[in-house]
Amino acid sequence: MAEELVFGLVVLMGLLLAASAVAIVSKKIKFPFTILLVVIGLVLGWGSRNIAALFPLSAFSLSPEVVLFIFLPVLIFESAFNLNARALLKNLLPILTLAIPGLLMATAAVGFLMHFFLDLPLGVSFLFGALISATDPVAVISLFKELGAPKRLTMLVEGESLFNDGTALVLFRVILGVVLVGEFSGQTLVHGLIEFFIVFIGGVGVGILLGLFFGRIIQIVENDHLVEITLTVILALSAFMVAEHFLEVSGVMATVAAGLTMGSYGRTKISPPVHREMEAFWEYFAFICNSLIFLLVGLSVDFALFVDNSGAIFFGAFAVVAGRALVVYTLFPLIGRFKTVEKVDRAFQTIIFWGGLRGALAIVIALSIPSELEQKSFILTLTLGVVLLSLFINGLTIRNVISIVGLDKYTLKERYERLQAIISSLKEAVGKMESLVSQGAIHNTLFISRKQAYEKEITALKEELAQLTHGQTSLRYEDESEIILRHCLNSERSQHRTFFEEGYLDEDNLKEMIHRIDIELDRVKSGQDISGLEEVPSLFNRLEDTFLKLMGGLFFLKPITRRLKTRRIAAGYEMERARYHVSAVLLEGIEEMEKQMTVSAQPLEQAKKFYQKLHAQAEVRVDTIRAEFPQYVEKVEAGILTRLCLNSELATFTELHSQGAISDKVLMEMSEDLNNRLRRMQMRPVEELLIPPPELLRMVPYFEELKEKDLMNLCSRLTALSFLPGEEIVKEGDEGDSLFIIGRGQVDVSTRGAGQPTYLARLKAGDFFGEVALLEPQPRIATVTAITPCTLLELRRDRLLPYLENAPELKDTLESTTEIRILDTRRAREREK
Repeated sequence: MAEELVFGLVVLMGLLLAASAVAIVSKKIKFPFTILLVVIGLVLGWGSRNIAALFPLSAFSLSPEVVLFIFLPVLIFESAFNLNARALLKNLLPILTLAIPGLLMATAAVGFLMHFFLDLPLGVSFLFGALISATDPVAVISLFKELGAPKRLTMLVEGESLFNDGTALVLFRVILGVVLVGEFSGQTLVHGLIEFFIVFIGGVGVGILLGLFFGRIIQIVENDHLVEITLTVILALSAFMVAEHFLEVSGVMATVAAGLTMGSYGRTKISPPVHREMEAFWEYFAFICNSLIFLLVGLSVDFALFVDNSGAIFFGAFAVVAGRALVVYTLFPLIGRFKTVEKVDRAFQTIIFWGGLRGALAIVIALSIPSELEQKSFILTLTLGVVLLSLFINGLTIRNVISIVGLDKYTLKERYERLQAIISSLKEAVGKMESLVSQGAIHNTLFISRKQAYEKEITALKEELAQLTHGQTSLRYEDESEIILRHCLNSERSQHRTFFEEGYLDEDNLKEMIHRIDIELDRVKSGQDISGLEEVPSLFNRLEDTFLKLMGGLFFLKPITRRLKTRRIAAGYEMERARYHVSAVLLEGIEEMEKQMTVSAQPLEQAKKFYQKLHAQAEVRVDTIRAEFPQYVEKVEAGILTRLCLNSELATFTELHSQGAISDKVLMEMSEDLNNRLRRMQMRPVEELLIPPPELLRMVPYFEELKEKDLMNLCSRLTALSFLPGEEIVKEGDEGDSLFIIGRGQVDVSTRGAGQPTYLARLKAGDFFGEVALLEPQPRIATVTAITPCTLLELRRDRLLPYLENAPELKDTLESTTEIRILDTRRAREREK
């Protein structure tokens, strides 16, 4: 047993060493990494059968179960985790069309061709069609990154691969069940389709639930990269295992859904310092799994079987290509007829068609065929042959196809962005050299000569840039404007993420910011003006608004509603403060671009006006909350200052440790103390948004002379409420029974009467309204609307009247004020007439 273990480890280390060498060589010679792995695997496989020293390799293999339950979930989760969920949603229709109906079409096309031309049983032909229709574009995606292919093309290819892996596996199992039973009928077909969708959708549901669950667990863990990364590994493997083994739904779709959920919802739960380490870990884990799979594919090939079945293999490859062409060139034109879907042009279609490589999943599925199926050996040989032909023919020629359709060439916009980036980098280099000269690190003569060379290069680049903006084939104003606005919006997104990572912005607010920026980016891309864009709340906020409105109508839920709305006020201040500071940073950046004079003035002016407007709006909203809730703002700003100091101390200790000035023990002790203090900090002291009822009641002239005992008695009868800007507190015509006292904020009083709304008054902290309905039941005579965040106290008639029986002076005062208010309202209506 020990010798077998040692042998296995030696072989494994040898394969990993071979993979590392292949990775180095593939970069040097610019050859697709995965294809070169297969080549090395083929060489090792031949050697294991012909060279005595390599004979032991023939005994080494990974079982289909290990590949299916470990390697496959890792590769799928890594791809899904790193996928842009929003970009995926924007392209979901074409992706799902390729992955579900497209794969069904390809399976049918391949199945019928194999049945009629190779005389395979129809069920077995469809079985091969299902397993060979799953795409594996690893080699193509790496080439896309190298050539800088359009991001949408990468999303379409990678998204299709993720979803059709699950579709292929589910479809294969449905067809396998029919083949093993040996019966096929209309009832069997219907049952199979129902099972297909149950298994597919069930897998998605399992993945989402597990992704949300593990996201919440990771949120509890703070700044522990070992635990957080381990939890994502457990998520990837458990999603596949729970779905596939225990619930008998699609493990692949469960892993896809779990990866997408963790990559979107869960990404903000991961501690900011852990992000980079987690991405590096998953990249490494995927590298290991890919390397072993493709090496073992090469090792498992028996050339004798290939030669014997070469005709069938080449026809199988032809059938796969024909099926792929049918799917791509039929479905994409149909999808393009939908007005809401961005069309996929012919160049993209060609790359998607030719880049649909087949890979490891097809081989894993073929290996999982039960031994009782007579044609298993033939299908496995056919699958291996088609996969190899796909890798060598399509994989090695895809670069040429990309060049033919022109996707490897810079567009005018890309040339513009490239020149801007080079100019900025050269100017940054000159600035760094100037800093070194001032420090005496380099000689001034050397600096002058190097600076002149750089400035000459910058001048040449600016001339080339001028040709792009004013030459015969110049960049359009709309394109230049789009580039600048995209740059600004992406910088804004980055700034907000930094605020979140530093603890000045919470997760929900970050999502709202990103939501707004994504909408603006979409509008910029489609050529729409964003200067007049109104705030578009996310789906979560719209649902929350509806929920709060429903809860507000139920008296027993008013305390809960008040707490939630008060939190919204605090969140609103946090968001507007972040927007105020970020827009100021963006305006500084735009002014710097104006000084550099590498960008046309008009598009810069447009971006400048947009951010000036954003800055001014945020300033007004911040100042409003400052004025209405000064104690709250003071505490928040004190918290920001404290957090800034603690973060600075933490960075200093880390730097001192890296210089060897303090020991590991000191660093751990100080870091733990500072992190604990940061965790205990309350960035939203919500209690400061509320004025204690006794203090608020004293603000109302009616109650300022009350004795302490009577005041406390009255306070016990009050209900505290909160309202957001734009909310109606009372509505004209509704039955009323309450007096409202404003604690914080401002409200507008208006009446509609027979015509347009008429403004009556603006009330602020200490003012009250609703006393007319308080003393006797009658409809509200005016509408009161919150114009800033407000906190109020409500005094209901059924709770006040018993108290007034023992306070006649207060009752008289309320009645006289009521008469004055009624008279004012009548006069306003008469003026309106």
